[in-house]
Amino acid sequence: NYLTIVQDLTKWKKDRLTFDSTRDAWSQYQKAVRNARNHFFPGIISANSNNQCALYKTLNAMLSPALTVFSSVSTALCNQILQFILNKVVKIRAQISPPGCSPVLVTSTHGNFNSFETISQSCLEKTVASMKPSGSPDDVVPPHLLKDVFPLISKNVLDIINGSLALAVVPRAFKPS
Repeated sequence: NYLTIVQDLTKWKKDRLTFDSTRDAWSQYQKAVRNARNHFFPGIISANSNNQCALYKTLNAMLSPALTVFSSVSTALCNQILQFILNKVVKIRAQISPPGCSPVLVTSTHGNFNSFETISQSCLEKTVASMKPSGSPDDVVPPHLLKDVFPLISKNVLDIINGSLALAVVPRAFKPS
């Protein structure tokens, strides 16, 4: 009986039937639970008819069910749970060891570049054409967007790049990329 009720509820979820079918299924479920309870407790009572202690425990459990552990949630309890979770996170982070890689040795350069050659329009077009469509999240302008609008802004981009090369200064906004 319980299995058919569950199947009916599953069918209702798939078919998205009306509220009435849900209400009918719920009332069938409640009847099934009531019938199961009506058969379960008399069985316990008849099995323990000579044991008064078991009978009183059964009746007490039926008449006054146990309270749930979290019957009232307070701010203090929530703060305790939060602190417990935060402490767990701190302990886990402390147990994670840093990656075992050797530090990179930085060598100093002895020469400085004083001048750079400017690039041509065709060189810039080849560079933009060879860009991959998926870029980095740090990119200010996504590569696919740059490729789409490049014919309109190519002269301006070329002027910015060649100006930076001529002055040997890279604008701060260009340094991360």
